[in-house]
Amino acid sequence: MLLYGADSPVVTEAGAAEAARKNPTASLSRIPDAGHMLFWDNPPAALASLREALRPMLA
Repeated sequence: MLLYGADSPVVTEAGAAEAARKNPTASLSRIPDAGHMLFWDNPPAALASLREALRPMLA
């Protein structure tokens, strides 16, 4: 799982797409209203996405 900020100058849309091409089994989660610091910029959305990613591992 790659969580990345929609407004990130570090992990851009193009960078996330490249990561997905290099690892097709990975899931991507774009966090709205967040730059590179997901949990500072949009804690509720980042936490919800992280929980969604972890849920299958806990079942």
